[in-house]
Amino acid sequence: MSNSADGMLAPKGPIFNVATPGLLSDPLLEDNILNIVIHDLQAPLLYLHRVTEYVDKMHDKVSPQEVKEIIAEMNHTTYQVTHFVKDLLHWLKNIREGIHFSYESRELYSFITTHCGIYMAMAKKKNLTFDIVIDESFQIYTDFSLLLIIIRNILDNSIKHTTYGGITISANSNKNYQWIIISDTGSGISNAKIKEIEQGIISTNSKFTSQIGFRIVYDLVKLLNGKLDVKSVLNKGTSISIHLPKV
Repeated sequence: MSNSADGMLAPKGPIFNVATPGLLSDPLLEDNILNIVIHDLQAPLLYLHRVTEYVDKMHDKVSPQEVKEIIAEMNHTTYQVTHFVKDLLHWLKNIREGIHFSYESRELYSFITTHCGIYMAMAKKKNLTFDIVIDESFQIYTDFSLLLIIIRNILDNSIKHTTYGGITISANSNKNYQWIIISDTGSGISNAKIKEIEQGIISTNSKFTSQIGFRIVYDLVKLLNGKLDVKSVLNKGTSISIHLPKV
């Protein structure tokens, strides 16, 4: 947990301020955002209530091993709730006040292992593999505070919808672009949902609890002048590529 280091990353590169008008002009987004946020928070909060209620009633009968498992689950759940809210507030602030960019070049492998340790632990708990197929010397130039939010949201969704197999993160670049690919062997995404993700659409169907996460990903990638490319096969897995220009 200590390795996740999810506070704001210190600016080290050129600073840019860019206004982001119009990102809340989508009527569907305005109409559905509150309902979706409530829907996303309801399940983990209800789970925490039930767990604490159970421990309160059965504390004298709960084994040390069960206590350890309960604490791990509560840690995982509170982490998800905390960072869902944090990412949402960051996103809304950027939309309303304009975004503060800080570009720098860093080794991607080291960045992921340092800041995404919680997701490695989450994958391990589900008996999933978590492979980082990136040369340790490979560098990427971007705003890493925004990149962390993007990667975190995609990883959270990938692990949530993967039961067998695992998660793989890879990266590459050419003369003009750099890209990160996050793949899983999960349940897959329908073609209609892929279109929504790539175009930043909030569906009127609130059963998709990852809608806000994907909208945040879409907007932040767009602000970095990048694009998302999603490939998926139902019941086999999904690959999401984050394409970013070499600024």
